[in-house]
Amino acid sequence: MLEPLYVIPHLPKTAGNTLIEHFNNHLQEGGDYFLLGPQSSLGPDTYELSHQRLRAVPQVALGRVRVVFGHYLTKPLVCEVFPDREIRFATFLRDPAERWVSEYNFKLYMKKIDQDTTLEQYYYSFRDRNYLCHWFSYHFLQNPFADHRETFHSVRRELEGFDLVGTVENFAVDSRALCDLIGLPPIRERHNVAGRDFPRKRRLTAEFRESIRRDCQADYALYGHFLDTRMPAAKTPLEGRCSGVGAQI
Repeated sequence: MLEPLYVIPHLPKTAGNTLIEHFNNHLQEGGDYFLLGPQSSLGPDTYELSHQRLRAVPQVALGRVRVVFGHYLTKPLVCEVFPDREIRFATFLRDPAERWVSEYNFKLYMKKIDQDTTLEQYYYSFRDRNYLCHWFSYHFLQNPFADHRETFHSVRRELEGFDLVGTVENFAVDSRALCDLIGLPPIRERHNVAGRDFPRKRRLTAEFRESIRRDCQADYALYGHFLDTRMPAAKTPLEGRCSGVGAQI
């Protein structure tokens, strides 16, 4: 009998480099682990190329895959490539305001935005600033666009079926729970930390944090829901998780 497949969609700025480093140290990319994202070691990677690469894996080799992780991961892709596997989903959320400032500081450091751009200018340049709900609904689930309320409820229902929904704020505990599920040793060190691995050029003021909280009510409702419920471990084997992929909200 095949082991469960652990599918971990990676919301940007939620300890991804730490997880990648840990998986690279304990799993073999292209063997029992696939990274669908720009840091893959398997060659030049884009959304399309990473999907093509996973689809091209021979059927006999797919049975050895234990973990699929990354920014480019979508539920329809996983359900297409692994139709008969027991799939267990896990992910990490982050305080929405802290995620925004982390993304801003990192993009400044990587020179992906103009160095004169303020945090406020960067934040308000996005049309849909409920990024957590937006990313899971439109990217991971491939749902059509909907209003914030519908998107929130759709994403919450989906994540409630995950084996683990951790947070960056509780990463030490939640990452250990994830490693226990997969059968890996615990993570000992964080990577790509602002203020240590790249400059923290801007911190949130209390005023702007409150502005983001008022603006991103759907995201804070989602984040708060999983802080309140705390999902540290699998409850039951997951079956039929690929039903309703891409369905209307």
